[in-house]
Amino acid sequence: MGKFKPTELQKEIVKKANIQGKIKNIINFSDESKNYSIIINRITRFPCLYAIRLVHYEEYLNDSSVAFERSKYRYFFPSKDVPDVKINAVKRFPDLIGFYQTNEQVNREVENIKGNKELINQCIYEVETQEDEVENILLIGRTGSGKSTLANVLTNTDKFTVSAGFNSKTRKFKSEVFEVSDQEETKKKIKYRVIDTIGVGDTELSRKKIVLNLAEAIYIMKKGIKRVLMVVGTRLTKEEIDSFRLARRIFGEEIFEYTTVVRSNYKNFRDMEGKSDDNDREILRKKIGFTDIPIDIIYVNNPPLDNDERRRVFDKEDRKSSREVLLRYLKSDKCQKTYKLENWDTTCVRINDYMNAKMWKEDNEDTKGGLLSKNELKEITNEVVEEMKHIKLNEAEFQISVGIPMFGNIQTAAKFKNCCSII
Repeated sequence: MGKFKPTELQKEIVKKANIQGKIKNIINFSDESKNYSIIINRITRFPCLYAIRLVHYEEYLNDSSVAFERSKYRYFFPSKDVPDVKINAVKRFPDLIGFYQTNEQVNREVENIKGNKELINQCIYEVETQEDEVENILLIGRTGSGKSTLANVLTNTDKFTVSAGFNSKTRKFKSEVFEVSDQEETKKKIKYRVIDTIGVGDTELSRKKIVLNLAEAIYIMKKGIKRVLMVVGTRLTKEEIDSFRLARRIFGEEIFEYTTVVRSNYKNFRDMEGKSDDNDREILRKKIGFTDIPIDIIYVNNPPLDNDERRRVFDKEDRKSSREVLLRYLKSDKCQKTYKLENWDTTCVRINDYMNAKMWKEDNEDTKGGLLSKNELKEITNEVVEEMKHIKLNEAEFQISVGIPMFGNIQTAAKFKNCCSII
């Protein structure tokens, strides 16, 4: 492909689409009066792996002054014909986590994309760019805990497939948006997005795939997480304890301030609204090993809908009442803050590509499969930390310490933006 020098417009597209790694080439084209860029990037520290992004953008000229802020001082430079870009959508090829291995593969795919109306029309918001005003509710729990049933009850649908055994029916995270009236202003609507993740403890899925899937789910929530609902059954199992520890490993202990334990299958749930059983709270703290974290518990009963018509009436009533309990809780004062990972924008996109490349190479070079050992997981984590240390951004202005719970504290010279991606 030779040495590539992007135009000012292309630089702005790459910046706004937040594409990391070595940019090998950019091809701009139009289709039905819509502007597109095909951006080819090489993955840092994996020079033989490439990804392609098809970016749908709008271009306009910004005739106003351009502000540059440095240190405590602000300078204004009058500027003419400065290209400004709005990113409408990004689609990654070959898929969200795959790669190309040769220039020839990349060139063939680029020509295929440019001339393929069906592929161009698939350029819609994907995991990499989705951002909106919907409040995000993340569901975590073991397989069979009632997590997907809770998602159906909250959204008042049956779009989430419910599992009854040790293997999760949820093979990929699923999300659904629903709308409710604000309790203060009946005309005002609140939109929630429920995200159902793969259950911890699935006997057919490795831990790395569960973590990677959770990462993709978190990546769509750029506004942040309104609430994490940790679904547990009647007894606290090892898998449910693992769910707590996984959340802490990825987000850090601060996430527990935004986490609510949902006790499912609780027959007397109506009597417990607004209350938390101190004994339940103490047992939870001891079993998960974090004695000083805040734990909020709510109780619901979401029984499967029985075939018997009379029983079905009572089951529907319980599910309806449980939904009302959950919605009142979500609208309460304690659920109005949003948890958003700070200083992760550019860094996490780079790490996301790196981790995907690492997993991709493992899947394609090692046919043994199965779970990674602790040493292998530690090795991957160490490599990610090393990758973090290699990140050098042009806009770096000062030395900061980045504390990422999963990877530890890393010193890097960088200027970061707000973000909500993971891994």
